[in-house]
Amino acid sequence: AKQIIEEAEKKAEKITLKAEEEAKKLLEENRLAYKKEIEATKAERERLKSIASSLSSLFEAEIRRLSEMMLPIVKVMLKKILEKESDEELILRRIQSVLSKIYDTSTIILKINPADLKIVEHVKDSLPSNIEIQPDPSIEPGGVIVESHLGIMDKTTSFQWKIVEDIIDEIL
Repeated sequence: AKQIIEEAEKKAEKITLKAEEEAKKLLEENRLAYKKEIEATKAERERLKSIASSLSSLFEAEIRRLSEMMLPIVKVMLKKILEKESDEELILRRIQSVLSKIYDTSTIILKINPADLKIVEHVKDSLPSNIEIQPDPSIEPGGVIVESHLGIMDKTTSFQWKIVEDIIDEIL
């Protein structure tokens, strides 16, 4: 019976050693497979980063291209809007706008286009007495340039357009 037990113990030890070896082998295979998957994941992450960076660059380039395409259209639209504002009352609105910003008691010269003189003449009596109106053919219709000892204020469409263009150029 002792011999049977010893043989059984030897068989059990062999089975245990074999199981341990197989377990070590499986663990090593799994460790290598895990390491390989980690490396593959890292490589895939780097590949995806590269794709994202490329897409971002392409997107930015496309935005710039579209902006450059749209800029002339936007400028034309804005110019049309500024020109659309032009009507017989434009000169009066601009004069009113200017006078609301000036608190000067010395002489104020309003230079306007001669074509606007008839319109302004109708309201001349309601203007402050220190206002002097001077026709100037170099001023575009509807525009007014104000001169006082404080400085010059330009309320012409071309000057407004210049400001719009400067703003657009600054943004881009």
